[in-house]
Amino acid sequence: MGIVINKVREAKGDLDEVVGFIEDVVKAPVLGVISLDSNVPLASNYGTPVLAKFPRIQASKDLLELGENLATWIFGKKHHKKSKWSEYGHSIREALHGIIHWS
Repeated sequence: MGIVINKVREAKGDLDEVVGFIEDVVKAPVLGVISLDSNVPLASNYGTPVLAKFPRIQASKDLLELGENLATWIFGKKHHKKSKWSEYGHSIREALHGIIHWS
């Protein structure tokens, strides 16, 4: 089991403490931390994944990092992508579609 912390607005120092606490108490790795951003529901309102609509916002960068962390966690090694939109990355993005479209 791995944990994703979603809609985060805390400062980095506070977040490090929360992640440490979760990993120590729950004994599960925090695979990703997704920043709170008002552009995420806006992209959903347009019917477009946030990664496509707003690729430069922190939440999109966090989702890409989560995809990389999931690949490493699941397969035990880093997968090198040919490009940002490679087939493997696309598969991860599709799997995360439900996370991207929160309301």
